[in-house]
Amino acid sequence: MKKSTFKQYILPHIIAYALFMGIVISFFSPIFFEGKKLFQGDIPHHEGIAKELIDYRKKTGQEALWTHAVFSGMPAYLIDTKYQEPLNSMIRSFIGAYLPSHVGYIFAAMLSCYVLLLAMGIGPYVSMAGGIAYGLSTFTLISIAIGHDGKVAAMAYMPLVLAGVQVAYRRNRWWGVLLTTLALSLEISATHPQITYYLAIMVGMYGCSQLVVAIRNNRLRSFVYTSGLLLVAVLVAVGANWGRLWNICEYGKYSIRGQSELVAPDAHPADGLDKAYAFRWSLGKAETMTLLIPNFYGGSSHEQLNESSEIAQILKRQNFSQQQIKSFLQHTPTYRGEQPFTEGPMYLGAIICFLFVVGLWSIKKQDRYWLLAGTIVAILLAWGSNFAVFNDFMYQYLPGYNKFRAVTTSIVIAQLTSILSVCLVLQQIIQEGITPALRKGLYGAWAIMGIGLMLTFMLAAWLDYTSAHDASLPGWLVEALQIDRKRMLQQDTLRSLAFISAASLVIWMYGRKKLRTSGLVILLIGLIGIDFYGIGKRYVRDISYQTQSQIEAREATPARQYILQDTTWGYRVLNLNHPFTDGRTSYYHHAVGGYHGAKLRRYQDLIEYALSREWHQVYNYLQGHTKDWPKLPVLDMLNTRYFMYAPERSGVMANPNALGNAWFVETIYPVGSPWDEIEAIQNFDPQRVAVVDTTKFHVPFPTISLGSGRIHLLVYEPNCLQYEAEVSADGLAVFSEIYYEKGWQAWIDDRPVNPIRVNYVLRALSIPAGKHMITFKFTPYSYVIGNQVMLVFNMVLLILVIIAGGYKILELFRNHRLEFSKFVSTYVSGLQP
Repeated sequence: MKKSTFKQYILPHIIAYALFMGIVISFFSPIFFEGKKLFQGDIPHHEGIAKELIDYRKKTGQEALWTHAVFSGMPAYLIDTKYQEPLNSMIRSFIGAYLPSHVGYIFAAMLSCYVLLLAMGIGPYVSMAGGIAYGLSTFTLISIAIGHDGKVAAMAYMPLVLAGVQVAYRRNRWWGVLLTTLALSLEISATHPQITYYLAIMVGMYGCSQLVVAIRNNRLRSFVYTSGLLLVAVLVAVGANWGRLWNICEYGKYSIRGQSELVAPDAHPADGLDKAYAFRWSLGKAETMTLLIPNFYGGSSHEQLNESSEIAQILKRQNFSQQQIKSFLQHTPTYRGEQPFTEGPMYLGAIICFLFVVGLWSIKKQDRYWLLAGTIVAILLAWGSNFAVFNDFMYQYLPGYNKFRAVTTSIVIAQLTSILSVCLVLQQIIQEGITPALRKGLYGAWAIMGIGLMLTFMLAAWLDYTSAHDASLPGWLVEALQIDRKRMLQQDTLRSLAFISAASLVIWMYGRKKLRTSGLVILLIGLIGIDFYGIGKRYVRDISYQTQSQIEAREATPARQYILQDTTWGYRVLNLNHPFTDGRTSYYHHAVGGYHGAKLRRYQDLIEYALSREWHQVYNYLQGHTKDWPKLPVLDMLNTRYFMYAPERSGVMANPNALGNAWFVETIYPVGSPWDEIEAIQNFDPQRVAVVDTTKFHVPFPTISLGSGRIHLLVYEPNCLQYEAEVSADGLAVFSEIYYEKGWQAWIDDRPVNPIRVNYVLRALSIPAGKHMITFKFTPYSYVIGNQVMLVFNMVLLILVIIAGGYKILELFRNHRLEFSKFVSTYVSGLQP
């Protein structure tokens, strides 16, 4: 191999790999050098609700498709389910460099963006700058800090999909289609439909731009052919994730993302999330300035301040202890925006914003317009309820859009489009120098942003620094907060201005030939990296890391240990401390509550109309507000045996009225609608009565003649429940398990039977007189068949990759052999006289 070939074609990629690896190791250094773990806010909740599934997998080697640990039972598809996807698993591990998952996702994001920029014809060193900017983007790091690993994984694979589409349209059709297939298969496997949806918007915009180019260049036939092949790539990628998608689509209809059954008689059932819930996290219009100035709106709802802050000074004057001051400074509520709370700003980077504006004048139209449109649409979507004209329309008419919440997430589109624009600008500077268009862009960007930042700094004294969240705080603390918010805004304004000035100076020096290309690239990589690294460290802090012993000490409370002494099966625990946003309890116990963004719709109804009320009744009793033990029909029928309200042993109270795993009822109360059903269980005796919607379920016994009987739980596993029943007369057995029609099958002895739904959420069976073995098994076709389809498509894809790789190796070998033959013939001819 020639030295120039290695230096030109191979060395840059080695440097990129090493640079990205060095950055992630440096950023997450406590993991690698101190053996600590990053404490991610949502991860303990996820570990809690996934514990039963992981334990079952380790014990049996099989998948637990149902979990009893969260919300009294629900499908496990969106918690922790493994599929037969060997190719996806191999590529996922390779791209993540076998690093710890969240670190690997950051590395994968850098590498994917690097590949995309190379596919766009951008040089490797400029592509490195883009990869660093994308991987260290503030939104990405904040998502890691709070434990949204699935979201970051989907974000990491987005650029790879776009790279495949770019290659297909602009370079090599077949290699592009193959890359698109592999990348999209990875993207879908991340199981974050919202990010994939935003990716589809980006691909659609890029496709429209290519359609315009094809029409203008009379290449419409080629465009249609390539688009058709890309559609095939989508179908193959879907096939490689068929079981996963089948499960999501099937379960989605029964989750809070599907239609609600509790609607007024004259209303139409609403499909998707409630609009107020979907738009709850909407970016304020003025808050868009955080794209350029991170602390424009105060940063996060629990910002870390230093000892020189006004908050620290006033706390000292109020005679707070040093420990109290330190604790408060680590979680200061400086955010003053319209969202309920936030983990940090949507910062895109000062240099990125500046050069993006430059690109509006300089980059080619075929890229300029779709990148600009993507950025604008991302911001409009992020505004949510603050731009109702646009977003109400999108919510009502854009297919599938009403399934998603936290619309601020759409900023991931702008995060990528802005970086692509910036790298196109830098590549243009390197290739063409400072052209008139670039000079106009630089002047225009400085006029807009440089002057704008200076005005922001000067006018900061007249801005309003109050927040709706300040109402619960004492006046002296609010005044200090306002001073710190102003100071934070001014400091970050100067910070952004400094980075823009430094980048402008580097570009000016290059334009004046006072700096080589290597110097330009190195300095800009350094400035962009320092910018994002510094802001990222505000939210992934040193205090975010914990040792394993600290984590274990936090989890193993005396109250939990006491409850675990009860080794009987099937009982449930209600943690009275925010039970319906708590997944930690599920780590040790089967919980009535839980933490999940797609719980069963009927269970959410139960929470809203019954469980929340009963939870407060128990809480009021413990607080001494009521003397008599409250009636808790819904908690009783869910077999809630323990209430946990404090970490101490004394913080546990037993429920004497929990009904157990199953029981026979004396009578049936027929109703005709979901509203009647939910109202009937508000105040009934679940031990005697079963509420049945007789318009949907048939009970074979018109009246129940209950003689003596018993029913006993024998097997209690995630996918299988087995009971022994003995009853002297026909009866209806109610089980304290959640009814879910897609997958649960039942047998009485060896005879298949159909369970019915009673009491709004529970399952029941009509049991004939005699002694019987009752078995429930969860074997959903969506997983059983879908998993096999996935394996077939993964193997087909693997074969295609091997064939394509073999072809490329043979092609390279043939070319090198020709070069070697030419060298030998020249050398031999030179030896001849």
